[in-house]
Amino acid sequence: MLCKIPQHHARISYEPIPSSPSHPNPAVLQEYSCSIYLRILRSLVATTLSLSLSHTHTERERQTPWLQC
Repeated sequence: MLCKIPQHHARISYEPIPSSPSHPNPAVLQEYSCSIYLRILRSLVATTLSLSLSHTHTERERQTPWLQC
């Protein structure tokens, strides 16, 4: 899965670091931050969906109170 980020966003403000085991190269770093961004986005969408579903569920329960037995 490819995540396209504009170049001026990808290059934040760090100097080119010598690729040592503690500092991954920028491509790996960009891919990692992209996966984190996608995970946050997915959790936000899931939260919004569950909130809207619970809202419609309570609305339906209010309209038909005999379902609460």
